[in-house]
Amino acid sequence: MTLLSQAFQFRSAYGLTKENSPGSLQLSLIKEEYNEFFQEVSNPGASNADVLKELGDLVFVCYQCAAVMGWDLDEAMNRILASNMSKLDDNGKPIRNEDGKIM
Repeated sequence: MTLLSQAFQFRSAYGLTKENSPGSLQLSLIKEEYNEFFQEVSNPGASNADVLKELGDLVFVCYQCAAVMGWDLDEAMNRILASNMSKLDDNGKPIRNEDGKIM
């Protein structure tokens, strides 16, 4: 099951309706989960499990936002990977500019 299909399954099970835009609820959930993730990842005493849980929550709400918008976030991620992998030279090494940024 893809992450997007999980998002739709969750929305269906909880009776959540599709909105026309990622309204304030979706945006506030992303902001809240980002803040919780950042707090955990910045905490030297946080366990890997706690940080991973917060990262997963952040990904989950991003997929919920995509589901609300009718966007295929799985496809977007596939395209991003393909684009990133195209930035390798013939020897499989990253192509970098003069500042060291991967092109």
